[in-house]
Amino acid sequence: GFQQGAQGVRMFGRIAFLASQSFQQMWNQVANKASEVSTVTDAQIKTQLGIDPDSEVRVGPARVYVISSSCGGTGAGVFIDVGYMVHEILRNEGVQAERMGILAIARQDATSERQYTRNTAALLSELDYYNRSGVVYEAKYAQQVPVRTRAACYDYCYLVSPSGPRGEIGFSDFLRRISEYV
Repeated sequence: GFQQGAQGVRMFGRIAFLASQSFQQMWNQVANKASEVSTVTDAQIKTQLGIDPDSEVRVGPARVYVISSSCGGTGAGVFIDVGYMVHEILRNEGVQAERMGILAIARQDATSERQYTRNTAALLSELDYYNRSGVVYEAKYAQQVPVRTRAACYDYCYLVSPSGPRGEIGFSDFLRRISEYV
């Protein structure tokens, strides 16, 4: 099993995801949340935010965020497949939502962690490939009909780095910044 993750091997992460005994449970949980979101009205959202429901404030489309690291095996191995799984669920449920991928990439100075930079490079290459017009993604998810689509795995994909012009930031601060953005 993969109780401790994929140990930095992306294909182990992908195999664990696609062949998981709990895949159907995960699929159902995402489908149920998508269905719940589709029934929420703009007026309900405005009321929850303390805004007059009759105001001219426009509520944007629903968004589904998938946040992952590109460095290890688990997240880097499933990021694309999870995006397509979400795409398929939204399509099946008839839910209009933007699919947003947020990918934490390896630090520029992570050369001592070669596997991190290799996994990041491989994942970015695959993202580029599947975002090209006309490229077909095919997969057979556990207990689901096969998926075949020309759609991109995400409507928008953001790359974030734990380092910047002022140097590296700590992991907890990095996570906080991502959560504040979302």
